[in-house]
Amino acid sequence: MAAYRSNDRWFFRGFPYSGVVQTLVGIFLIILPLGTYVSYITFLTEYAFVFDWLKMFIGIVFLSLGALETLFYLVRFTSSRVYNTNLQEVVEQAINEVKRTGSSVLGTFLSFRPWMVGEYYVKTEKGVPRYFFPTYLVVFYLEQGNLVIREYRLHVKNKSYEVTGYHVCPVSSIVSLALTQDRIIFDTNTESASATVDFLELRTEGGNFKIPIFEEEILSSHGDISGLKEEVISKVLLIIKSLQSLKVTKG
Repeated sequence: MAAYRSNDRWFFRGFPYSGVVQTLVGIFLIILPLGTYVSYITFLTEYAFVFDWLKMFIGIVFLSLGALETLFYLVRFTSSRVYNTNLQEVVEQAINEVKRTGSSVLGTFLSFRPWMVGEYYVKTEKGVPRYFFPTYLVVFYLEQGNLVIREYRLHVKNKSYEVTGYHVCPVSSIVSLALTQDRIIFDTNTESASATVDFLELRTEGGNFKIPIFEEEILSSHGDISGLKEEVISKVLLIIKSLQSLKVTKG
């Protein structure tokens, strides 16, 4: 699974300008005739070859590291267009898996959950967050009078997924549905962080459970999230209305 995470994370890496700079510095050092300049200094003349050897060695190291970093980026680079296409395909795969059982899908939405892994990544376009890592798909569907909620962890670049959450409850046992908000505190690979998260809380006769909907704290620091949040919340509200209608019908 680590390989999947690594592949998705690579999409969020920016162009390695530092690698290009290292490459240029390495080339400059290799072609620089340092020994010639040093030989003009009388007491260093006999050590000119040492300076030449050192600058050549350092130049080769800089060139190798910089070229490798740039090459790895170019080889593993995934464009936004490809990533977006893969994302749509893997979402369709997960939804079709549910539909093949004959179940009725009530609604779906994507959920960003930075607290679920050791590190999170956000990629923006024109100041608006568009892609996140990790990304989860939440699917609500009906199966034999039960409400089923599946949560999928998406591996976008590899177009695969895994089930990370599974909730089942009779529609008749749902007492109420509400949007709530809570704060998550978690550790990343580099520091402690926090996130304000919107949840869909389902209160049932057998107990309560909450489904994460939208992370706010981290996304808002990367750009304007108003349109994105409105889109996700609207999808959840439609799901709530559908469930409330079912309750009225069956009641």
